Amino acid sequence: MLTAVDEKNCLINLLETLPASRSKQYFCPFCHSEVVFKNGPIKLPHFAHKQLKTCTLGNENESEQHLMLKKELYEWLKETESVEIEYYLPELRQTPDLLINGKVALEIQCSPLSLKRLHERTMNYRLHGFKVVWLMGRDLWLGNRLTELKKQLLCYSENHGFHYWELDLTKRVLRLQSLIHEDLRGRLFYVTHSFSFK
Repeated sequence: MLTAVDEKNCLINLLETLPASRSKQYFCPFCHSEVVFKNGPIKLPHFAHKQLKTCTLGNENESEQHLMLKKELYEWLKETESVEIEYYLPELRQTPDLLINGKVALEIQCSPLSLKRLHERTMNYRLHGFKVVWLMGRDLWLGNRLTELKKQLLCYSENHGFHYWELDLTKRVLRLQSLIHEDLRGRLFYVTHSFSFK
């Protein structure tokens, strides 16, 4: 997690400021159980639950790729948009990775998730009037074949046909794979558009 609250219930966003003291107590903004500030040489500074079983949101154990993509997108988008990171939506009981202008939920997905969970989260956003955009990390890039999960993550619009969003941390780009179609052998064809984070 990149956010926590202190004893005075002030929100700490690690992408904006690092805590002055490790000895202070910090709490999960969602379940209010205690979290620990971690700032080591391997992973981006983050908060971690002392006991994960107390939190039902399940946004713990994010990979370094996930944390860094969240950071990069936050810094890129805040230049032109109103962006909240890990903003808890109590009526949905969900926390998008990034919430843009209070209406668009960006979900960064770096590892497989169940189709059931994908549908639940997506429908919950839509039923409450939010647009949700799923952005795929390296392990879920489109490649040459569509898995069932990738099929469910496809979007459709008149301009782009079936399309799919990818994040490339190494190149610092957001990729739009558009006009996606399969031939009779199941091979994929698509057009790639890249947008630099900077």
